[in-house]
Amino acid sequence: MSTELAHWLVNTGDLLYAWALALTPDERTARRLLQRWLQSVRNDPPAVWRDDDLLARLYQVAEAGFAGQPLRRLPAPPGAPLLGPLRALPLDQRVAVLSYSLPGVDQGRLAAILGIPSDSAMTTLVQAMQALAPALGHTLPSEESSRECSLIRQALIDPTQHLRIFETIRRHLTACTPCRQFEREWQAVSQALMSAIRHYRNTTALPDSVRAQLLKMAQTPQHRLARLLPLLQLVALISIVAVLVLPGLIRNSFTVVTMSAAEPALSAAALIERALAHGGIPEPEGPPVWQARYQTLWYFNNRTIAPLFAEIWHDRDNPARHRLQLRHVEGGAPYEFQLGDGSRQFYYALDGAYAPTLYGDLPVRANPNEPELVMSVLTPEQQEVAYRARLTTGPWAIVPAYLRQASTAPDLRLLGRQRIGERLASIVSFRGISPLDLPAESAESVLVLMAISEQDGHVLSITELAGPPGGTQTSRVVWRLVAFNWLVTSEQIRDAFTFERVWNGRAETEGLAIQPLADPAWPLVRENNVIDVGVMNLQRLPETFVLPAAIPAGIERELLVRFRGSTINGVLYTGDGRRLILTYDRLPGLDTTIPVEVIGPWRVRIEPVRGQRYRVAIETNNSRRNAGVRLALDASGFTIDELRTLIGSLQRIDRLDVITRQSRSGQSR
Repeated sequence: MSTELAHWLVNTGDLLYAWALALTPDERTARRLLQRWLQSVRNDPPAVWRDDDLLARLYQVAEAGFAGQPLRRLPAPPGAPLLGPLRALPLDQRVAVLSYSLPGVDQGRLAAILGIPSDSAMTTLVQAMQALAPALGHTLPSEESSRECSLIRQALIDPTQHLRIFETIRRHLTACTPCRQFEREWQAVSQALMSAIRHYRNTTALPDSVRAQLLKMAQTPQHRLARLLPLLQLVALISIVAVLVLPGLIRNSFTVVTMSAAEPALSAAALIERALAHGGIPEPEGPPVWQARYQTLWYFNNRTIAPLFAEIWHDRDNPARHRLQLRHVEGGAPYEFQLGDGSRQFYYALDGAYAPTLYGDLPVRANPNEPELVMSVLTPEQQEVAYRARLTTGPWAIVPAYLRQASTAPDLRLLGRQRIGERLASIVSFRGISPLDLPAESAESVLVLMAISEQDGHVLSITELAGPPGGTQTSRVVWRLVAFNWLVTSEQIRDAFTFERVWNGRAETEGLAIQPLADPAWPLVRENNVIDVGVMNLQRLPETFVLPAAIPAGIERELLVRFRGSTINGVLYTGDGRRLILTYDRLPGLDTTIPVEVIGPWRVRIEPVRGQRYRVAIETNNSRRNAGVRLALDASGFTIDELRTLIGSLQRIDRLDVITRQSRSGQSR
């Protein structure tokens, strides 16, 4: 336990110190709180070392230590003026605010940290935000127009509930002015507050003397402080690798291997080139059928992040036979599921929470906790296309995206080597833009530490360090190999690729018809969803139908699609590393603080979205020719300037123009 505690103190000590300063009146009391916290953790270590559990313990220690004691409230430091109003709140409200600043915190996690029922936890958070709002120049309105307002506002605060009833929220906000105002003010307050907390956390370092004292206290009697000295050398990048990357990367034992002339290592560029050849997930040598599980992260929207397992089963001798799934680390039905039996049967399921990542605002039939399930017959070649396509989307794209960045990074360097179990891994570093973050124009770069197997180029882990070089940095592991297994018996292989044995979602195959697909890379687009304007009546091209003046550069396919109703719902553009989705007669639910800009004849709001996407709401700007146009646009792989140029080119397109465009892109049937 002492080693885990020491690792946590070194890796996250600055964050812990910032929490303690927010819960106490001054630095001296904060240090005393940390000492009591450490004693508590040593005496009763947590089962899992997570921020939630350690913050909850800090709250428990603070509550016990300061109960009934009047606290002096010294002025906040000049660099953190918000710390004063925050310290003036009751202790439980301060903890609620700190908890809400953690990535992806929902009602359940907040309640667990505070140790109170969920409803009470949400009330505590709202009271804290109402008290802090004036210090940020805002006011959270309390007026409600209907009984539904309370439910909607709770969902606006709770990211998990927000995903579950997204459509209900969207409809309610359209008609309810007080709730629109509440959402706008809540977003403004929470964003300003989270930004202030992050800035304070990143600029408030745990003093070295306090860190050393806490590390000494963390040792059990049989350990010596000398064993921890390498952990204190955080200024050296090699120590960062040893401390931050590998202990959290693989739970198996690992051994440091130093580089020497007698045992030369591959260069960083050669490692990246080897990994790029297969996207960082190679076909391993050994029995043909294998399974790997990776732990990763994904943002369903700018508010909600979830820890996921990305799991893969594959047959090297029959590349069409595969199974892929994304699911929450705590279990439950998969957010995405795909299975090809290698000969003809193909299954795909997509949950509504994850659907916008792939299909934007198109009205697919997937809803949160109610996945859309497709069963089709595909040739082995088509199944392999579907398999390769899935590995380029969502969390699966994190590894190849970082490998492409590394291949052109001017600061790519080899830091050292590490033996992880039976694998010898090299650690490379470079600065890049996180595939999990906002598009490059809106994101800050991170230092990337990547562990790559020298044997086959398998990317074993990716760790991001955020923060200014030479300053306080926070780390997160965004990709980590958790388990690898061979499937050798006929029963193991049969179970892995038999839909009835592995599917645990709510959708049923009973009564589900075989559905021909328009493109194996987009399994929710059936052949009957694709519109061929060449055989379509002219009257069915709606007046609000607009397209870019020309097919965007880098786009290889243009699909006009209809999922609901009798007319065109949208257009799907796809290309290598690019995707553009137009959805008609619909505006996306964007952050209400996004400003309006005028681009040509359009009123436009552009929101950068995590996962390196843009979501755009487009409406007519007093133009008779384009009257009534309401359009949602979802784009990835485009710069903001390219996107604005594309929006400015949107115009009415007639039937013959569409036929010509489809013919050029190979889509006439």
